[in-house]
Amino acid sequence: MICRGVEELRKVVVFECFVIFGMLIANNTMQMTHACQGTQETAKMSHSQDMAIAAYQLGRRYEMGDGVPVCMETAARFYRQAAMRGHADAQHALGFLHATGQGIARDERLAVQWLTQAAEQGHPDAQHNLGVMYTEGRGVEVDYGAAVKWFYKAALNGSMYAREWLESRSEEQHSAG
Repeated sequence: MICRGVEELRKVVVFECFVIFGMLIANNTMQMTHACQGTQETAKMSHSQDMAIAAYQLGRRYEMGDGVPVCMETAARFYRQAAMRGHADAQHALGFLHATGQGIARDERLAVQWLTQAAEQGHPDAQHNLGVMYTEGRGVEVDYGAAVKWFYKAALNGSMYAREWLESRSEEQHSAG
């Protein structure tokens, strides 16, 4: 589905211009601050991280319809921009969209790749979802060892869903034994 409505499109373009303008002001301020400290490499890294955060936030707005019309295609585009810059939340979101086919083509192998990148950064929801992918053989071969590893990491990072999955497996083993 492509976003429609001339007035809505105008509002979106104006909104994106304000966001980009704000990012440019923040970027120039940061570059001047970092240049004064003599750390241009840090300034470049900060700029990339700021751009990733801004792209992720725009993706969330389009996914949730926060001030803009819901448009999953646009959300996926912004998530991809942030994910390519290493933003774990965006990597998880993009992996989830690929796993479900929302706004982009369903591609479970690509979903696993993005979820893995986020999971390796300690993202508990990505770790849980990666465990599900390994359990169900979605985008990867079924691998209960890998599934348990990711569910365990997710549980350690606070995922109640992963904790529940692990507890249910433990109860199954006790009742079978």
